[in-house]
Amino acid sequence: MNLLVVTATVMELRAALSWGYDLRGLTEGRPLALEGERPVHALVTGVGPLNAAYALGRTLGRESY
Repeated sequence: MNLLVVTATVMELRAALSWGYDLRGLTEGRPLALEGERPVHALVTGVGPLNAAYALGRTLGRESY
């Protein structure tokens, strides 16, 4: 089971995952696999419902994220 953490901005993601994940290499609209206590995937969608829907739909539509 994969865990996908989705936020609108990198600043929000840093606050949400500040407990032990290296966020270097994170870019908006592209999921990033993070290694730590529990592997997670992080996604920054951009602000607004249209950006969120597009980025999330694109990510979930892939074979594996």
